[in-house]
Amino acid sequence: MNTTENIPVMTVRKNANDYVENVDNTTKVISGNYRFFEDGGKIIIRDTIRESIYGQTSGINYVEFKSFPGYPKLFDGNISYKFQSGNKVDLTVHILRISFFEIIDNETWTVELEPFTEVGTPRVIILLHSSKIFNQNKY
Repeated sequence: MNTTENIPVMTVRKNANDYVENVDNTTKVISGNYRFFEDGGKIIIRDTIRESIYGQTSGINYVEFKSFPGYPKLFDGNISYKFQSGNKVDLTVHILRISFFEIIDNETWTVELEPFTEVGTPRVIILLHSSKIFNQNKY
């Protein structure tokens, strides 16, 4: 892993390799956690945009990176002006810890995830590293 000013620098794929997802059907908890990074930690994601699509109805930008094709990341809001196919990007992000309840198949589940927020913006960036958790449910 590279570093810039003691901040880890990695592609989306390398970052995804550090993310562990779990679905516990007994306790009804869905979780996604980093093995080596913690809440408040800073990371630089350095990658190239493969594709970026903005869903006007959802207000979500679906961005696929060259290092991890087939697994688009979800960004809150229209950032298509910034994320266009072929653009090389450096995203300096903070890891957050969020928890919320979700009704899935008429049962209340607890969802605990570690998304990002881009440093210097109030926008929360939701980077889900695989669709495994959400394909099992309604996402």
